[in-house]
Amino acid sequence: MFKKPLLILIGFFFSVSLFSQINHWETAVYADGLWRYLPGFTAPASDWKDLNFNETTWAIGNGGIGYGDDDDNTEIAAVPSLFMRRKFDVTDISKIEAAIFHADYDDAFVAYLNGVEIARANVEGNPPAWDTDAIDWREAQMYEGGLPEAYFFDKAQVNQFLTNGENVLAIQVHNKEGASSSDMSAIFFLSFGINDDSNDYGPTPNWFVEPGFTTHLPILKINTNGQDIIDTADIIADFGIIWNGDGNLNNSLSEPNHYEGQIGIELRGSSSLWFPKNNFSIEMKDELGEDMDTSFLDFPREEDWILHGPFSDKTLMRNVLTMHLARSMGQYANRTRFVELVINEDYRGIYVIMEKIKRDNDRVDIAKLKETDIDGTEVTGGYIFKIDR
Repeated sequence: MFKKPLLILIGFFFSVSLFSQINHWETAVYADGLWRYLPGFTAPASDWKDLNFNETTWAIGNGGIGYGDDDDNTEIAAVPSLFMRRKFDVTDISKIEAAIFHADYDDAFVAYLNGVEIARANVEGNPPAWDTDAIDWREAQMYEGGLPEAYFFDKAQVNQFLTNGENVLAIQVHNKEGASSSDMSAIFFLSFGINDDSNDYGPTPNWFVEPGFTTHLPILKINTNGQDIIDTADIIADFGIIWNGDGNLNNSLSEPNHYEGQIGIELRGSSSLWFPKNNFSIEMKDELGEDMDTSFLDFPREEDWILHGPFSDKTLMRNVLTMHLARSMGQYANRTRFVELVINEDYRGIYVIMEKIKRDNDRVDIAKLKETDIDGTEVTGGYIFKIDR
């Protein structure tokens, strides 16, 4: 009687192995290509970032454009801001699975594709006025051997921003203290992930590294903001989930689109603390840091969760399979889901997120629990031990 559930579970697990539809990456816009530019001593026309804007009165020069750090192919006088445009052609948008915008700048920027904002850093305003100061100082990285910042866009975003034929990448760059700033850098690239072996653009720069990873599993991203996760008390961290729905691909460089909020997180376990792959307990928090019940990934609303890293189980399946079989027999068992876990941009592997069974006053108790389905219907489960450490 258990053959059918077993086959379904195993088939599901192997269908979510990592793979990507990207054949290779190419670069469509290079920093050192020819750009139209306007030093920002006055406001440009309101449509300066649109494809059909008449740019013929703007200066032309190779990027980077700026002054002060010896990373400029076109050197200009000190300015509070700089406006740049670069037109490029898209041969066949159906071949583009993803895009990456790379930015190396001093001190701030906003970038637009065909008039739509796609990325910004260190500046406020919608859009920022020509004389808006950057929020803080920011030094360019590449001239000192560093790497540019990367902004990833999935296929849905590519289809929103780009079109077949001519497109325009437009960027405004801002200094921290206007024209009195000692330097300005403006170095930008746009690259595409191509799904076949065609070569319609150019090779990627020598520093280019294929980004992130792509998976059918939901991706959980945790940012502790520099704090260590310990086993004696929880810390407050940012928590986000990237999930485009069952059967769709998710990329680790995308912004959280399914859930975003705060959690309390601590290490969980005893002997497992010595494993390279730790377990974690998490509690969902509201904006005031108070515990709250919430739902995600089709789980019922709950406050406490376990991130189980099955290090000693190389199949990753034993706990999930056991709980699945128990539920198939009408008994209560934790709901589970396979996910990919990223903590502070460090990939930790495949984990199992599961509901956490609560304890009452540190007692081991036996109770008849009620489950609440997603639609709010209460369903009585079986007897279980209410234990947790």
